[in-house]
Amino acid sequence: MSQPATNAIPLFHAPDNIGYKLLELPPDLDALLSGPNPPKLTVTPSSTAALLKTPDGKTYSLRQNNTSNALILLSPNQSPSVVPVPGAETEAWPVGGGLCAVATVHETIELVPEAAAPAAKARGKWHEKFGKGR
Repeated sequence: MSQPATNAIPLFHAPDNIGYKLLELPPDLDALLSGPNPPKLTVTPSSTAALLKTPDGKTYSLRQNNTSNALILLSPNQSPSVVPVPGAETEAWPVGGGLCAVATVHETIELVPEAAAPAAKARGKWHEKFGKGR
């Protein structure tokens, strides 16, 4: 049986069992990390979520989002392989390229900027507490 003339790209399923997480970066943090001198970032715990802090004082909360559609991570297939011919028991097509699906991701991690703490209200003076209604 001869190999059909097609422009198809072969796709193989070859999970590598690493366990990937995709991190969505805000544009300003992406620019900071892509610059000539990327800074060291720190992750600290909080009562609600982990916090990512930059040296310039910005803080981001790490939040996990589940996606309704799976994201498939692909890698180029480097090793030549053989694909069996449908309906034939002994013949196969040699394949020297294509793509490998190495992982399927169902959730992403996004960075949400944390708001600065509100200014403290003045306390202790009677006219500040009760004088506003007069």
